[in-house]
Amino acid sequence: MNKCQLKIGIVGSEEIHIQIISELLNQQGIIFEKINQSMLPQSKYPCVIAVNMDNGKNELAKSYCINGERGIIELDINDSIYNLFTGIDDQLYLNDILCDPIVSRYALELSTKIKEAYFLHQLPFVQKWFWPNFSESCCVITHDIDSLDNSPSLKKNTLEWIRYAYYNLSNKAYCSNISLMLKEESKRDIKSSFYFFSDYGKFHRDFVKSLDQIKKAKCEIGLHGSLNSFQSPKMLIQEIEALEELTETKIFGERQHTLNFRIPHTWRYQDQIGLDYDHTFYYNDKFGFRAGLCHPYHPFDPFNYIKFNLLEIPTSFMDFTAIVNQLTLDEQKEVINKLGTTVEKYHGCLVVNFHNLYIHEKRYPSVFRLYKYTLDYIKKNGYWVATARECAQWWRKRETANLDVKLVDNILQVISDTSLPLCIEVPSGKRQMINVGNKIEINVGD
Repeated sequence: MNKCQLKIGIVGSEEIHIQIISELLNQQGIIFEKINQSMLPQSKYPCVIAVNMDNGKNELAKSYCINGERGIIELDINDSIYNLFTGIDDQLYLNDILCDPIVSRYALELSTKIKEAYFLHQLPFVQKWFWPNFSESCCVITHDIDSLDNSPSLKKNTLEWIRYAYYNLSNKAYCSNISLMLKEESKRDIKSSFYFFSDYGKFHRDFVKSLDQIKKAKCEIGLHGSLNSFQSPKMLIQEIEALEELTETKIFGERQHTLNFRIPHTWRYQDQIGLDYDHTFYYNDKFGFRAGLCHPYHPFDPFNYIKFNLLEIPTSFMDFTAIVNQLTLDEQKEVINKLGTTVEKYHGCLVVNFHNLYIHEKRYPSVFRLYKYTLDYIKKNGYWVATARECAQWWRKRETANLDVKLVDNILQVISDTSLPLCIEVPSGKRQMINVGNKIEINVGD
């Protein structure tokens, strides 16, 4: 009986390098395990990744591989990749290449090399698919609620200003646009994530009313951290607790106001508090992927050399960026198309941020039209549209799923501890997409 375990092994000279490669493999849905170098090999792997190993230690890696050096992939994790995971590298911004997610590209290239190693041994390549229901990509629509009071423009007529004054004197929010956004999204069967401060002063009644509308729409409520909470865990906890008390729901994630961020301290505080995810790591004045990644990822602490449990779900588009760069509607659509095409290529996650204050047909007509264009774009292109919480939940389920995959005489045996979509490719080029629940067996013989 011919039997082979279908997972790769990782061996490296430093733990931090192994963790980075593990993060990339998890993003690609590749089944792997870290090799215990103190033990003789109990089983051999179709492919072994040797990370930052010298030639002497590469001999050790070969001893774990089915076919010696033919299954070895040697990788050098340099400072540029590590620095992007830690957030301390601004080279993508300085070189104006933020729209090219170079780390996601590197991960895809690594996945292709591993698949080639499997095919070299005439073995099927099994990969956890990226998103539920075999969706090609994910989209998270987000809204920062900077204010509940949208005053008329100076060009408005006197009657409009009288109406605004009445609302103001009555302590009522004027044209917060939240109902409008919920209506547009409901028409397309889309749920989104709304990020609120913990206090809106005299507009408290409208604040509570908005929260109720969002909960009824089954959208997510998250925290919009105040100007200084990015550097104060005490303030961050107070704001989360206040918002949770108002909403009577748990707060899982946030985006800091004006994208205030202190590397790595803000991530550290969020992680210590127990937040599930963050959206803050983005530039105000440029579109794209600040860390070179278009997938959710775990940031690294450059001082303590550890990986945070927190997920960064990277924002790549914000309406304010379009406004500050004075883009026309056609130019804004071009940005959405470019980012969308990139995300689709890597099966990534498109996170867009539309503020409630800019969803205004008369004051910001191009942003309002782009908002509707974006909603239509993601529906037309078959994205899995999720709240940020749903996206984080799925990503964690996928990365922690325990799969045992064996090939026994051309029968692929898969045992999983959770329901998961798989992509199975064989050397002949055939590909199957299949859901695994508990256990499945598939004949993969040509």
